[in-house]
Amino acid sequence: MMIHLADAVRDGFQKILLRTVDTDIVVLAVAATTKLKIQELWVAFGTGQHFRYIPAHEIAAFLGPDKSQALPMFHAYTGCDTVWSFNTRGKKTAWDTWKVFDELTPALVHFSTGTADISDDVVAVLERFTILLYDRTSNLVNIDEARQALFTKKGRAMEAIPPTRGALVQQIKRAVYTGGHCWGNMLKVVMDLPSPGDWGWIDPHNWKPLWSMLPEASTSSRELICYNVIQVCLAEVTEAAAVVDSDQYDIINMACVACHVGIFLDILDRPLRTVIDDLHVSAAPPRQFPDPNVLVRWEWPADFTSSPHIGTYSITTTLALASKEWARAQLEANTFEREDYRELTESIYFYLGGDVSPYEAVQIPLGFRMRRPGAMHSARFMASSIYLLTMQLLSSIWAMKAREQTVVEKMAQIVALLYGPYYLKSRLSTSAPRHDLEFYYSLLAYISVEPAAARKGLDSVRRHMWYLVPEQVILCLFDDMVSDKEKKKVAAALVALPAPRYFAPGKPNFQPVIRLLTDTRPSLAVFVTERSWLLFKLFHLDTAWLLTEPATWPLSPAYQELRDLTRDMKVVNDSAERVVKDVQEYANMTRDAGHIDDVILVRIDHRCRLCHLRKADLNDII
Repeated sequence: MMIHLADAVRDGFQKILLRTVDTDIVVLAVAATTKLKIQELWVAFGTGQHFRYIPAHEIAAFLGPDKSQALPMFHAYTGCDTVWSFNTRGKKTAWDTWKVFDELTPALVHFSTGTADISDDVVAVLERFTILLYDRTSNLVNIDEARQALFTKKGRAMEAIPPTRGALVQQIKRAVYTGGHCWGNMLKVVMDLPSPGDWGWIDPHNWKPLWSMLPEASTSSRELICYNVIQVCLAEVTEAAAVVDSDQYDIINMACVACHVGIFLDILDRPLRTVIDDLHVSAAPPRQFPDPNVLVRWEWPADFTSSPHIGTYSITTTLALASKEWARAQLEANTFEREDYRELTESIYFYLGGDVSPYEAVQIPLGFRMRRPGAMHSARFMASSIYLLTMQLLSSIWAMKAREQTVVEKMAQIVALLYGPYYLKSRLSTSAPRHDLEFYYSLLAYISVEPAAARKGLDSVRRHMWYLVPEQVILCLFDDMVSDKEKKKVAAALVALPAPRYFAPGKPNFQPVIRLLTDTRPSLAVFVTERSWLLFKLFHLDTAWLLTEPATWPLSPAYQELRDLTRDMKVVNDSAERVVKDVQEYANMTRDAGHIDDVILVRIDHRCRLCHLRKADLNDII
C-alpha cells in the first residue's frame, strides 16, 4: 500500500485517501506524509459504527518531522503484529511516557533508518524508557535493578515488572527489524532485508522469537533428573521471578536474626504459637532483597553433609539429619493438608538431600515441583522461608552478589535446620514444652556455626518461655514423644508438691525458668512447681493415675479425658486473627460491648454453617 502511495505522489497526486482496518497502516501513513511531503493524506479506517476518517497529514504536522519519522519504530517497540507488547503496558501508557521522556525520539529516529548494529548508548535510552514505562518515579538506569526494586519495595506482581535486560535486547532487535529494516524501507519496491536470525528470531524453518540469550534453567542445570520438576516453569524462563516482600523480611541487609516465640492469650496464660515462630529480621537501610529470575529446580548433591550449604560441622550434620528425617516422616504420612505447609516441608526435605523422584519411598502426592510465586504476607514466616529455600536451591542458575549469596545461604540453612521444623510443629499443644526445650538447646549448639544469629535467637527465646513455665510444662505428660522415664520424673515432682488452694492470676515470670536452663539440657521435671497443679484444679479430674506407671496411664478415664482436652487446645493464632478481624470490622457498629459480642458470635456461627457456600449448606439452614 505504501508503494502505491509513493507511486501516486510521483504521478502528482497531493490529496490521497487510503482504506484500511490495520493500525499499522495508520502509523505508516503518518510517517509517509513527512517523507513524501504530501499535502493531504486521509485514512478511511475501521468498519461499521467505528468507521472514521483519520487525517494523517494533520497528525504529522502536530507531531513534527522527528516524531513522525520515529512513530513506526515506537509502534514496533511497544507492540505490533510481529513484536510482542510489554505485559500490562498498553499504547496509551507508552505514549504518555514518551511525552515526558524526549530523549527517546533521537534513539527511535536512529533505529528507524535500519541500522546495521545496535550501540549500547542507544540501547541505554530504550532501557531507561522501559523503566519509566513501569515506574514513572524511578531514578534507575539499569532495568535489572528496576525489576528488583519493583519486586522488593513496591510489591509488584511478576506480571507487572519489566523484562530482564537480556530479554529487552532481543525485544529491541525485533523492533528494529520491523520498524527500521522493514517499515523504514516501506517506500522501496525491493527491500534488501537482513536475516531475521540476526534480529531476535530463531529457527529459519519456522521463525519464532528468541526471548533471551540467557541459558534456560532446564539446560543450565545438567543434573536435572527428578520427575515433574519443571511443571510450573514459565515458558519464558527468564521472565519468571520470586516475589518477596521486604517490608518484614529484609534478608540482604540482615543485622541479626531473632527467634520470636509467641504472644499470649489468657487461658491458663496459654500463648499462641505462630507469629510464634515467625522469623524477624532486623535490617539496616536501604531495604533490598535478592531477585531470582527462574523457579525451576536443580538436583541437590547426594551427600548433603559435604555440601557447602550444610558444611562439615558436627552439630549442623546432626540437626540436618534430624530435620530431614522429620520432614520425610511428615511427607510419608501426608500430615499437612494445607498447600503452603506441605510446600515448606517438601522444600526442607529436598534442600537437605531427600530424594523426591517417583522411585523413592517418599511419594509426594502431586510430585515435587517448584511452585510459581504466590502471595507474600509480611506477617508470616512461611512464605519467606519457602522463597529463601527456593533461591538457595536455584543459586547455581541465577546470579546473586557475593553478599546476597552468603546471606541467603545462611538463612536457608537456619530455616531448614531450625525454624522450619519448629514452626511446622507449633500446632501440637502437648508437645510444646518438649519442642521449646529442644529448640533452645539447638540454638545454643548452633552458636558454634553462626554465633551472631544463634545468640540473637536465644535472646528472643528467653523472653518467651511460655511453655516451660510451671503452669504449662505439665502438658508434656500427654506428649507421646516424651519417654515414660521422663514422664515419671515429671509426675513424681508434681506429686511431691502440695496443690495450692488458690492460684493468683498474673503474667508468668520467665526468670526462674531461665535460671534452670544450664549448659546441659535439663529434665522437664525441674520446671515443675506448686503452680503446675493449675491444670488439674481447673478441670476437677481424678489424679490418682499420677501415682502409677506411665505405661498404664492411657487406661485411666481421667487421663484420657485430660489428654483429649489438652490436645484440643488451640495454641496457634489463626483463629485469633479471624476474631481480631471481626472485632475491627464490627467495632464501630455500637458502643454496647454485649452487642458487639453477639454480632461476633453470629458471624462465627454463620461462617461455620456456610463454610463452603454450597447450595446444600443453604438448604440445611432453610
